[in-house]
Amino acid sequence: MNALSDLRAPMPCDRSGKPENEGHVFRGRFFDKCAKIEEWLIGQIDEHGSGKKPLLFGQRLKAVRDLAPCICPSAKKQERLLALLDRLQPHADLRATLGHARQTVATDSHGEVWTIFTPADRREAGRRIVLDPGDRKQALTELNTIANQLSQLTATASAPPPPMPA
Repeated sequence: MNALSDLRAPMPCDRSGKPENEGHVFRGRFFDKCAKIEEWLIGQIDEHGSGKKPLLFGQRLKAVRDLAPCICPSAKKQERLLALLDRLQPHADLRATLGHARQTVATDSHGEVWTIFTPADRREAGRRIVLDPGDRKQALTELNTIANQLSQLTATASAPPPPMPA
């Protein structure tokens, strides 16, 4: 994330104009990608878990972490699953902040749009998040990569063995 020194004054979030719309588009895509991962988390909990099912995203992440030995019986795949969950954690934290934040945008001297998310709770004002176009693209790309790798990991983990030759 870059310095804020050359940003112009924040503009109100108006869904009709391009600069104002970029943050809304990002947040929508970000939540969609998180939902794709959450579907995967729920599927693993349903298949391998028992008892009360967690309701919150962070709780589901923890539950899948706890279920790693059941989801991926091999130590190598468990290690890979845990590494993917570690990579996912900062995005889960960002998701929590974005869900409870007010959005404004600013443009820099080059016309790039920066999205500013300020938590609704004033006590958390220090947790303001400022994303430039590169940050937004990187977050979405990383989430998509994690989602694909999680799916591939469990697709190969639960795939039936090849048929025996006759």
